[in-house]
This record gives sequence, C-alpha cells and structure tokens, in this order.
Amino acid sequence: MIKETYITVAKGNVSRSLRPALDHKALVVVGAGHEIGEQPKHTRWGYEELETWTRKHFPVDQILSRWTAMDYYPADHIPYIGQAMHGFPNLLTATGFSKWGLTLGLASAEIVSDLVVGNRKSDAMVEMFDARRWDLVHSAMDAAKITAHVTKHLVGDRLKHITNTRDIEDLGPCEGGIFHHKALQTVAAYRDEAGVIHQFDPTCPHLGCHVNWNSQAKIFECPCHGSQYNCYGEVFHGPSTKSLAGCSHSA
Repeated sequence: MIKETYITVAKGNVSRSLRPALDHKALVVVGAGHEIGEQPKHTRWGYEELETWTRKHFPVDQILSRWTAMDYYPADHIPYIGQAMHGFPNLLTATGFSKWGLTLGLASAEIVSDLVVGNRKSDAMVEMFDARRWDLVHSAMDAAKITAHVTKHLVGDRLKHITNTRDIEDLGPCEGGIFHHKALQTVAAYRDEAGVIHQFDPTCPHLGCHVNWNSQAKIFECPCHGSQYNCYGEVFHGPSTKSLAGCSHSA
C-alpha cells in the first residue's frame, strides 16, 4: 500500500511518479514522457512500458485506465499567471505549469482571485509569474532550442514523409499514419475497423507543419506547436482551431 501522497522514482533518464487512488486501493503510475509528435523509435514505450514496470514492482490485479496528458513548459520555466497582456487588465491567464499543476493551480487561483478583487497580498507572486514578461537573458537559450525544433520539423518532416513513407494500401485496420497516395502525394490516413480509409491533408492548419501519428493514443499530433487531431482528422486540442483539410467529419 502506498502511504505517500506523491512519490517520484528516478533511475538514469527514466522516472516514474506514483500516486495512490480510490482510497489506496489503486495506484496511478506516470511516466514514459516524450516530445509531442515524436513517438520514440523503440518498440516498448508508453502504456506497455509503464505496465511492464508496474507489474514488476507491484502486485497488479487489473489495469483500470490509460490516458495521456500534455504539459506546457515556458521558455524560462516559470509559469505565466496574471494579466495576459498590457492594456487588458480584465484578461487573465494561468498556464505553463510544467507538470506541477496541482501545486501551481492552487497558487494561480490565489493570484488571479486577488487580482480580480484588488487584494495586494499576492503582489510578490504577481511580479514573479507575470505573464507579460519578456526576459531574453533567462529564456534566450531555450527559445533558440524551440525555434530550432520547429524548423527541424517544418522542413525535415516534409522531406521524411516524401522519401520514407509507405503506400496507403499497406495501412492496417485501426492504424494511421502518413502515407503515399497517387504517385508522390502525401496524405494523413486512418483505416477504421470496417476497413474504410479516411484521408486528409497532413499539414497542420496552425502554422504549416506536418502532423505525425501517435500509435498509442491513436491520434495525429503536430510536433511544432502541439495541436492534436483525432484519427478522423478532427481538431480537439489547440493552438489550431481548424481540422485537417479534407476531414470528412468536420462541421
């Protein structure tokens, strides 16, 4: 039985976070993280890797649920909490918690509520977490890495999808990916349980990067800015506000 509220186990570059649930009758195991849109190349990862590790260290009766989550990291690793931009005092935000949502969610609630009612007791935190800040000294290196990451996928994925993509006829049931169709045309495609192939433009409507297929969650993801689309090409997570072009399920 796990008595602690939160435990982190780390060995090398691998870490696991453990939390009790259902009155200590269940265990939540978190880990196997990776950059969005960049599925690790090794075969055992994600749900399978976590399940194998958990069964090795704990007596497991059954797996109750599986899910994925997305964590936002600001360039300077400090959350954005408070006024979202200059000149709009009533537009408030709280984001960039970097996996510390439980703790920073409570802190942001205090800061934002103080701003709304005009209290001054959170002034020190307001200054620290100011969402309007622009500190190049502390964020320049990470900002440069982010720019390089986006550029790599914006250009590199297009070339990769032209040269290393399978033919669409190779698509198996309940499988998706980026495929060749009609000569050199590249499409995002998914074959449903009935064998029907759904295909659409792989270009993310946000800023033009190509999406990649996440085989664990069975969704398409943009590796540049994190937009996510279900297997039918419908957008369900921004920053994109539009589904992939050619998506037959779009309203």
